[in-house]
Amino acid sequence: MPVQPVDVGIITVKEEEFAAVLRHFPSDPKLHRTKEFRDYDISTIQTPSGTNLVAITRCISQGTGQAQLTASALIEDIAPRFIIVVGIAGAIPTPDFTLGDVIVSTFIHDLSVEDTGTGDPLYSASGGPLHREASRIVSRLPALELQMENWQNRIDSDRPPFDGTHTTDIQAWNQKIDEAFAFHREAKRPQPITRAEQIGSSDRLVKDPCLIIAWRKVIKGLVAVEMELAGVYQACQSKGVPCFAIRSISDVIGWRRDEHWTLYACEVAAAYAEALLKTGVFSGRTWSTEEFFIVTNLATRLAIMQLGGANLVMSVGEAEKLAKFVNARYPEKASDLMNRVLLLPSLENIGEKFALLSNWSESFLESFSEPRERCVFAVGLALARADALFQIACQNLPMAEHLLKKINSLMEPKGLISSLIIVGVSESAARKIAQPFFEFQTDGNFSHFRSACAVGVETILSEMDSGLHS
Repeated sequence: MPVQPVDVGIITVKEEEFAAVLRHFPSDPKLHRTKEFRDYDISTIQTPSGTNLVAITRCISQGTGQAQLTASALIEDIAPRFIIVVGIAGAIPTPDFTLGDVIVSTFIHDLSVEDTGTGDPLYSASGGPLHREASRIVSRLPALELQMENWQNRIDSDRPPFDGTHTTDIQAWNQKIDEAFAFHREAKRPQPITRAEQIGSSDRLVKDPCLIIAWRKVIKGLVAVEMELAGVYQACQSKGVPCFAIRSISDVIGWRRDEHWTLYACEVAAAYAEALLKTGVFSGRTWSTEEFFIVTNLATRLAIMQLGGANLVMSVGEAEKLAKFVNARYPEKASDLMNRVLLLPSLENIGEKFALLSNWSESFLESFSEPRERCVFAVGLALARADALFQIACQNLPMAEHLLKKINSLMEPKGLISSLIIVGVSESAARKIAQPFFEFQTDGNFSHFRSACAVGVETILSEMDSGLHS
């Protein structure tokens, strides 16, 4: 039986964070997954767009290194479409938010690298902005929260008092703390709020205001700190997986507070994560452009694998990459692909072999419900076919010409224009990607055909990024 792909992977660290997440994302023992690197609790979330699967795991210890290992294992084992770090963080004193409020990351500052051999410590700030798909969600939080009405009612914990004591002799910082708490006490706000802000991440448990004061001299927007997000970000960036953090504030740096704030903040972060997932914002098959090209190019190369004089062989690594990638997200399509591959040896005609796999790509395209996804896949498929034909032509031009005639209907330019317009591409951009197909029918120049296709692809992707269509 096919295994349903996982939509979101959640990473926690502290036991209190893990327990809170499991309360809001009850694990189904029947869906539990034991993989090469670790076990995963699986929860199902019902959304307006269908059922989401959520895989939950925990770093065994704090720190960016352990977090990077955990995220890498999660990606290799489960291949979630998104990863969210859910838990607690420390923050600066400010009237904008306070203990128990939620910070969603907009930018990750990796402050793990420190040079202590030059007198005053020097820090190397790396990290970066969110993945395009993560940014798409975080930028819409105010709109999404309209669908999360009364999400605070899901918090199964009482809010502790702000009472506490200073832990530093820095008078200016203590004054900021006193002024911030005075503001929040007077406001008498009964429930937590959410802010999208920049988060700093390092292997240090930041208790000393001097450290964050130094960081904020060069990173003005830094308002919260934690110890894992930088490692998760590195792992996700290397694999093109969108990630961000949902952190509830358990500590104000320089303030010794009631220990119950830890449990309360863990509960708040988990409740917010549950409410956000229930909006359905993680539903669908939103893949990165890189991921689409992996599938389209590798699938099309399968079509010309060991075909007569072409002698183009896919490496074992590439084949495994394709199979694992497709199987993790669309197991039923992976099974269909493998069945077609098994049929290849029984077909003698090169056109039939190419069409067998090209038809699989057409079927794969039908799996996508979102116009943007269909558009990127269609464009990637067109470029992959052009690339495949170019490679064959370099070794056997007559064979390539014969192949083109056999599959001409699959590359018919008018049909390509219509398909692209239907999924939301402007007519001018659609004609630009189709133009190489028209020209090739006239001049037969494979090299020009391939480069012109690449230009057309860039035009459409640029149009997407500029927000002219969804």
